Amino acid sequence: ETRQLHTVWLRTDDGETFSAFSGTCTHLGCSFGYDKDRGIFLCPCHRGAFDPKTGAVLAGPPPRALDPLPVRVVKGEVQIIYKRFRSGITDRVDF
Repeated sequence: ETRQLHTVWLRTDDGETFSAFSGTCTHLGCSFGYDKDRGIFLCPCHRGAFDPKTGAVLAGPPPRALDPLPVRVVKGEVQIIYKRFRSGITDRVDF
């Protein structure tokens, strides 16, 4: 059996409305993290930087903003519909 771990970033300002982004950098598919001191998402591979609220590219080579993921709340449970997108291109294309 093969398993893959997919990461997502989930955010909320009020605990009721949520947004989510794929945890994969749109440049070359690396995982990125949150730089608490700078208040941005930062990819360690090529220093791509993203706005954590909008996913917009702030710096570096990523060709597009972070990939948003659909979120819904069902009976108090936050559910994210995970999708994979191609990296390295300007258009958001599903795998």
